[in-house]
Amino acid sequence: MNEFQESSSSQQLPDDHRNTADPAESSQSALAATTGNEYLTRSSQSLIKTPLSSGHPIGTGIRVLLVLWSLFLCAGFALAASMRPDPRGFGTHQSLGFPPCTFQVLFDIPCPSCGMTTSFSHFIRGQIAASARANIAGLLLAITCLIQIPWCWISALKGRLWRVHQPTNFTLIVVGGISLVAVVNWCRQIF
Repeated sequence: MNEFQESSSSQQLPDDHRNTADPAESSQSALAATTGNEYLTRSSQSLIKTPLSSGHPIGTGIRVLLVLWSLFLCAGFALAASMRPDPRGFGTHQSLGFPPCTFQVLFDIPCPSCGMTTSFSHFIRGQIAASARANIAGLLLAITCLIQIPWCWISALKGRLWRVHQPTNFTLIVVGGISLVAVVNWCRQIF
């Protein structure tokens, strides 16, 4: 026998890792023994047992908040439906008694959110092209809000954030993506 064969045959797993009935359990135990990290083994087991469609678990308080949020979104769409979109592509919010955009008044250029209310107002009427012309980020936000209404109810009923496993990362991606589109659209308007 050469040195390699002698050294490999002399290495043995501890008693609790030998003669395991389940080969998957044996390989996971060996992985835990070699890495020294049993958390890795437990987390990988839970990932295998958890179906991908289940989502992040939520408590009763979050379920109530999701229902309230969906009702708030419905009220926002109802408000957008009650307003007539401003033909300029911005300024629809003034019909609610709000002043003109302060940023635009001070600097004589639109702000990144100029046209969002108009975009929502066009969107609720099914005028998608006009909604995109008013503010493309407003259109994306309106679509996101519309999708959230049934998603909130499904999540509240299931007790899990439906198809969302990492809520923080998911929120950062959605908010970051819409914000990036808003800034790019704003740069396109001012330059």
